Amino acid sequence: KRGFLTVGVLSDVPPFGFINPLTGDFEGFDIDIANEVGLAIFGVPGLVKLRAVTNAARLPVIRDGVVDLVVATMTVNCQRRTQLDFSSVYYDALQRVLVLRGSPYRGIADLAGRKVCAAAGTTTLQHIAENKAVPYPVPDVADCLVALQTGAVDAMSTDDTILQGVVEQDPHTQIVGPPTAHEPAAIAVSRRHPDLTRFVNGVLEQIKRDGRWAAIYHRWFGSLGPTPAPPVGRYRD
Repeated sequence: KRGFLTVGVLSDVPPFGFINPLTGDFEGFDIDIANEVGLAIFGVPGLVKLRAVTNAARLPVIRDGVVDLVVATMTVNCQRRTQLDFSSVYYDALQRVLVLRGSPYRGIADLAGRKVCAAAGTTTLQHIAENKAVPYPVPDVADCLVALQTGAVDAMSTDDTILQGVVEQDPHTQIVGPPTAHEPAAIAVSRRHPDLTRFVNGVLEQIKRDGRWAAIYHRWFGSLGPTPAPPVGRYRD
């Protein structure tokens, strides 16, 4: 009835969600996934209204009804499920650590007692603390890079693919060490609308089967290597 779908996305985390400086448009893997949902609802493109959100705002904008969906590399966990509903997993990430080149740190095990930056409102902060490092929360991933460049922190941590984008922005950085956690990302939906969750699951299943998920992955992550099989959908009912 409204005529459009509202979706919260990240605006500074390439290649998942960012604003193209030349066009002013949102682009990225998450943006393409959100547009697939909009296309399935309306049958035509261009009826998805994107709203930039921070990592910390992802939960409240859904809970308070500000947006219909959040497609922003949001990790599914039990604590979040008490407040939100989630689609099936649409992207599997691994948490890694990034340091400046020449740093003596070779992974999270070397960073005990050291400051490690992550965006506020992310599960990464908990993983940092669990590994005996000192969590250093900031509003956005871009702020973490600045903190690392200025020496305010010894490392930063987030999803491996996001960190690869950071390395492309600043070649003086490098990803080190083994993965520290598995981060399954899903689309967040209000618990008041289980029908929408089921619809989104149907869209994800369709684009995984017909090759559109693989095409979107190749578009944004093709330089990282072969396209993997999409995550297998698992459902409560």
